[in-house]
Amino acid sequence: MKKTPMPDIIFGRHAFEQCLKEKPDKVEKIWVQQNIRLPGKLHSLIKDAKSNGSVIMYVDRRSLDRMSG
Repeated sequence: MKKTPMPDIIFGRHAFEQCLKEKPDKVEKIWVQQNIRLPGKLHSLIKDAKSNGSVIMYVDRRSLDRMSG
């Protein structure tokens, strides 16, 4: 049986910042907790990622917790 490759998934602000800095074209989707106020720098990074073609998904905290295990 042929294995399907898992997508690379990173968790956390600092890992996201580093990935966006090194490989901005590789960031396909970003899941962000909804209904929270984002710090200016993080808001700016998400805006930059969106302009690079990343899809921004605003989800509840429970969904993020499930994703991160």
